[in-house]
This record gives sequence, C-alpha cells and structure tokens, in this order.
Amino acid sequence: DDRHLCTIIGCIISYFYTASAFLLACESHACFKAITGGIIDGRACVYLPLGWGMPMIALGYNIHVSLMDFGDDPKCFVGWTNIVKWQFFLPLLVGAGLSFLAMVIVTCNLATPAIRKSSILEEMSSISSGLIAMVFFYCITWAFGPLAYIRFPDLAIPDFFPVFQ
Repeated sequence: DDRHLCTIIGCIISYFYTASAFLLACESHACFKAITGGIIDGRACVYLPLGWGMPMIALGYNIHVSLMDFGDDPKCFVGWTNIVKWQFFLPLLVGAGLSFLAMVIVTCNLATPAIRKSSILEEMSSISSGLIAMVFFYCITWAFGPLAYIRFPDLAIPDFFPVFQ
C-alpha cells in the first residue's frame, strides 16, 4: 500500500537480481579463462567491481529515467509499466546471456583444457560441470521472466503470469 516502501523493495529486487546475473557472468568468465587460457587467479579485483558495480549503474539508470513509475506494482515488483520492467530485465538478461556464451565455449573446450596440473584440472572440471548446470537453469528461468511479467497487448499470446506464480 505504501508506494515509497514498494519503491525501496523494487530497487532492492532490481539491484540484487541484476547483481546475481553479473556475478554469475563473472564466475563464468573466470571458468572460461581457466579452461581456455589456464589463468586461475588474480581476477577478483576486476570481477567484484564489475559484479556489484554494473547492477548499481543499471539501477541508477532506472531511477534516473523512471523513478515516478517505480513502486506502483501491486506486488511491489519494480513497477507496473512495461518500460520499467524492460529496464529491469535487459541488464539481467545481458548478464545471463554473457554467462551462457562463456559456458558454451567452456563446454566445447572441456576436452582440451589449457590447465595441465591434474589436481587443478580435476577441480576445474567439477566446477565447470556445476557452473554449466547453474547457468543453464538460471538462463531458462529468466528467459521466461519477460513472458511472465511484461504485457504484450499487440501480440496474440496467452498471459503467462498465472503459469509462473
């Protein structure tokens, strides 16, 4: 009922969901660099600002462009209008897409990794398998997000929101 509280909740939802996508993209890139290039350390100083900073930039843009539309969703999602929802979904889908792309390349290169040390190779193989599954499920889940939350009045498609409640 309180629009200001819903705006705060929508901003928190937007920031942390987008951060999860970009942190997953950073983890996928780290796995990509390990499998294809043999680089296994020294990248946290790049990944942490990217993983937490890009969502802050996306949220700042959303607030700058459409602050008055935040907080008017009945369930305190980011906003009721489609433009606010697209501003939420686009950075999230970009992060998920980058993760998916990196993991497709990792999957193709698992047979011939650049790492030669057997103990690290065994660990990276396990990490890669888990991350491939995680990225696959994450991408499948968020691929249905726009269909469930964004209204398409010009298209003759069914409403997916009741299916994904």
